[in-house]
Amino acid sequence: DYLVAAWPTLTVDGSGDVEITVGAITFQLNDLVSGTPAVVYCDDPRECKIDGALANDQMVGAFPSLVPGENAISWVGTVSSIVVSPNWRTL
Repeated sequence: DYLVAAWPTLTVDGSGDVEITVGAITFQLNDLVSGTPAVVYCDDPRECKIDGALANDQMVGAFPSLVPGENAISWVGTVSSIVVSPNWRTL
């Protein structure tokens, strides 16, 4: 069992402005270009990169975590895919 929160890496391919909710945390990615995914690193250092370049200015909101158990993921906007690497941890 995983007993502590995980800080995932999310790879989001979409276009335009999208709003993503992971559990209770909602954040926005702005000005996405289809085929050039944004990678959101929720562990230290917390940052958003697009095409390898720092793009924190295109992300609005808090970096989400995954709590033990089920975590709902939803979005608003044009999203082709979201890949979640959970980075689970145990004590």
